[in-house]
Amino acid sequence: MLEGRLLLINPWQTYEKKLESEYQSYIPYGLACIAAIGESESFNTRIVDCLEDETTTEIGDKVRYGKTPAEVEKIIKEFKPDIVGISATFSMFEKDATEVANMVKKIDSSIIVILGGVTATLPEIYISLLHNNDVYDIMSRGEGEYTFIDLLRNYNKKEKKIDNLSSIKGIAYKENGDIIVTDDRPFIEDLDTLPFPALHLLNLDKVFNNKYYSRWRNNPSNKRTIPIFTSRGCPFNCCFCSVHSQVGYRHRTYSIEYVISLMKKCIFDYGINHFHFEDDNLTLDIERAKRLFKEIAKLNITWDTPNGVRADRIDDEMVQLMIESGLTSLSIAAESGNEQVRMKIIHKNLKTESIINAVRICDKYDLPCIVFLY
Repeated sequence: MLEGRLLLINPWQTYEKKLESEYQSYIPYGLACIAAIGESESFNTRIVDCLEDETTTEIGDKVRYGKTPAEVEKIIKEFKPDIVGISATFSMFEKDATEVANMVKKIDSSIIVILGGVTATLPEIYISLLHNNDVYDIMSRGEGEYTFIDLLRNYNKKEKKIDNLSSIKGIAYKENGDIIVTDDRPFIEDLDTLPFPALHLLNLDKVFNNKYYSRWRNNPSNKRTIPIFTSRGCPFNCCFCSVHSQVGYRHRTYSIEYVISLMKKCIFDYGINHFHFEDDNLTLDIERAKRLFKEIAKLNITWDTPNGVRADRIDDEMVQLMIESGLTSLSIAAESGNEQVRMKIIHKNLKTESIINAVRICDKYDLPCIVFLY
């Protein structure tokens, strides 16, 4: 018997018109991971991906991308969820997420609304949100999978509430006007314990046919492209990066067997033939990366690295294995051409000679190379 109804929403996104050319849609990978938890906990689970639609709506000097509020409202009313999880991956879209939350509460105030993502993790944002409105019941801070397991297992369907909130790690909520922040949840040590993302709950054909999908990435033509992670966490301390609030400093990896099994599922079940490796440090463990690329070479796919890799983790053998496994272009996260900026200001801890060496190796093997310089 299903324990309840869980609706996960990837909100529409609103841009100032002068920035509209920056917009691109994407696959809500994080929500797919949480949806897999929902299904594993016997909840009737659905994802509403507003960005799967090409719809654009002009609102004064702004333009909104994705499903309209009326469309989302209709889905909520028809599905009648007990719990709604809303993703807010960037602070600039917090207002969109809050507008969705307001809609949910107007439809049925008893629906439990949970916010996740960076916006729900940074205290300077989530505390203000909890103080200033009553549409969010819970903030899910940091990695969400184990937190959602606890939240769903404590759902009291009869009373339409989640019990034992104070004992659930990794959340924040308001009680009698006070903001309660529970203990931080330890980062997940064994990533292989997590179920595969519930990609079957996404309309991937619609996503791939969306003219805005991943349009500023280096996508090969006629490819069905999807993001994937082989690790979480980053031991470096670049001052501009928010990744530590979500996944911490310690580099944790999925086993190579897990990654290959997930890739095979994507290939055979969804026709995926190109992967974006989204790891913040795909090649941090050099020997593991080389073993991984040897296994990927057997899959007959292509891939790239949109987040970039560290130049000081690249050598000749690595590049050769990357090419043999289907790499179409390598992005190198240099950030600045000035070594003093990298070392003293942004704390990248990356020397210029490492960047030049990595680019030369790519050139040696005719591998297209992109270097991030801001």
